[in-house]
Amino acid sequence: MRRTSIEWTDYSVNPLAAYDRGTGKRGWGRVKISPGCANCYAERLNLRLGTQQEFTIAGADAVRLEVAPEALRQMRRAPGGSLTFVCDMTDLFHAHVSLAQVAEIWAAMASSRGTFQVLTKRPQVARRYLGNPQFQAMVRKRVDDPRSELPLWMQRIAPLPWPLPNVWLGTSVESKGCAEWRIAQLLETPAALRFLSCEPLLERVVLYPDLLEDIDWVILGGESGPQARPCEAVWIANAVRECRDVGVPVFVKQLGTRARFTGWLPLPGESPAPERLQHAKGGDMDEWPSRLRVREFPPGWLRTQTLPRCSTPADAPQVVA
Repeated sequence: MRRTSIEWTDYSVNPLAAYDRGTGKRGWGRVKISPGCANCYAERLNLRLGTQQEFTIAGADAVRLEVAPEALRQMRRAPGGSLTFVCDMTDLFHAHVSLAQVAEIWAAMASSRGTFQVLTKRPQVARRYLGNPQFQAMVRKRVDDPRSELPLWMQRIAPLPWPLPNVWLGTSVESKGCAEWRIAQLLETPAALRFLSCEPLLERVVLYPDLLEDIDWVILGGESGPQARPCEAVWIANAVRECRDVGVPVFVKQLGTRARFTGWLPLPGESPAPERLQHAKGGDMDEWPSRLRVREFPPGWLRTQTLPRCSTPADAPQVVA
């Protein structure tokens, strides 16, 4: 668990470690399933520093996944008022992660004062798990288990609140093809707060009012990296307007490495769009047209200005020679 440069959170943590069955090299594991995964930064890092397996079904079969105990301990100690992005290098709900492993991670979040953000491209699996009384019982058992290394004051006597009030659940929405189905699955999943991550935004996705019903937060952003696909600023501007029309907080993270301003018309008093953004990820708000400079959080969420640094790299890959 460590401080992160991701603008909409404070920390990132990866409580799932992947070990290559042949070499023992440690890294991360997931399976790419949709167009948004094509240029996965986590896969690039895993090929360079981790297991050196691609994020394919064959690559996932070549590794074993284990829960990292030190990462769970750090999650339990997350400071109150902090946001932690869980599994930014993998998907907690992909097929190679067992129900018991997800329950262990959920129990660590249940035992913490921090707030956690879980993002998935598989909301149908999250729906099946989080709506299952058996899964809830598994989480409760792990919270109450005296062997769980929890301090006595953390071992709950009262019934475990469900859904967990300190867990935000989101799904990725990068294209029209996945928008309606993934959002529908998310809306049927028990969660204290539901959010959408429209990043990398690959085409114009219309966020109709019925899609945003019971959605509490939307993140928008273009793709970054050496093979980034174009993102039109007008796609983001339209999504910002659609969110504001129904009162959903919206956070514009970046415009992307290949941000475009095709057909962009400045509003009265608004400066013209730049010909080209200087920031490598299109993340410098000072370069953006004013209507895109929006970084809102859900109502009542107070950002902590000073947070402790978690320096123990429990989720760092160990490259075995």
